[in-house]
Amino acid sequence: MTANSLIQDCFFIKQKRIASKNKQQLPNEPTPVYLGKNVWVGTKACIIGGSLIDDDNVIAAGSVCYQRKIKKYSIGIGNPIIRALPIERLLKFGQL
Repeated sequence: MTANSLIQDCFFIKQKRIASKNKQQLPNEPTPVYLGKNVWVGTKACIIGGSLIDDDNVIAAGSVCYQRKIKKYSIGIGNPIIRALPIERLLKFGQL
């Protein structure tokens, strides 16, 4: 895990109104975060409650993981991470 990364079990904001593109309700109570073995978390990445990140994964710099399950041997990219890309596919692209 790099400096400036964030892992937390819930998201607290003291605002009356918050505008967001994501219409999901953020959790008010803590939910578990699971990080498997050999997980690399890039700088300024956020892993928020309800996330399950299996073994041997990479969370890219600046990505936000919220209530996602990332399967083994994948890379999660995006804000928010919509789906993770299997690392095997990336290796095939490099062989072209």
